[in-house]
Formats: sequence, structure tokens, C-alpha cells
Amino acid sequence: MANSAAGFLSSLLLSLGSSLGLVENNTLDLNAVAGQEIRLQNVWHLNDDCTQNAPIRMVVTSQAAKGTLEAVPVEDFMDGDDSDLMRKCGSRRVPSLDIRYASQPGSRGEDRFGFAALFQDGTVWNYTVTVRITRPAPQEPEDGP
Repeated sequence: MANSAAGFLSSLLLSLGSSLGLVENNTLDLNAVAGQEIRLQNVWHLNDDCTQNAPIRMVVTSQAAKGTLEAVPVEDFMDGDDSDLMRKCGSRRVPSLDIRYASQPGSRGEDRFGFAALFQDGTVWNYTVTVRITRPAPQEPEDGP
């Protein structure tokens, strides 16, 4: 029941953001090593006093074939533009959501997928992602005694 309610809320927020013109489309093109996790994006939505505006939700819009996505609440330094908010809050750890991808061990090649960050005010940040997965570098044998 909770999953269907969450899915309905996500669909509603995506529709609302689209209808209000609050959708920002982004493309990420990244590299990863098979079996390792990478940070795709860190998203935040702050008040003027650097506190979190409202919880952020991440929804998968198209599934990854060679890995998994995870949204992790963190407190981290924000990155971004040269806005007043960035200058004010950029040197503080602030509540945010880390979007992470872990490729499956042994996988390689490209993985393409999508996700969206949904904000309570109806804003939607849509991401289309391409990850090029390579094998881990071979380990050099250690010199013995």
C-alpha cells in the first residue's frame, strides 16, 4: 500500500512540475569501474537560513540495466552556481540527497537510465544518465621477501 501511494505521489509531482513548467532537464555522462559505486548527483533545496526547505524524493524514470540507483540522505557541502544562497551556505554542511549508482561486478559497456529529483514546490530535476563501465585495473603482484 505504501509503495502504491508513493508511486502515485511521484507521478502527481512529475505531472504538476511539467504542467507548471518547473522541469529542468539534465544530462550526465560519467565513467565507472565495474562493481564500484559512484555519486551521480547531490541535490538540495534550502531556505534562506540554509535549512532544508522540504524533503526531496528521487524516482527512477528508466531502469539501469547494469547497476542499481540509490538515494541517500546526507549532510554535505553544496555545489552549484555563484548565487547568493551558494555564497551564504556553500561553506556549511547542509541537508541534501546523494544519488548514487553501483554497477554490477563483471559488467562493462554502457548503461543508460534516468531518474528525477522531486521537490515539494513542484520543481522536477530530470536526469538522463549514460555511464561507461570499465573493468577494474589488474592488480600488480606484490613483491615477496
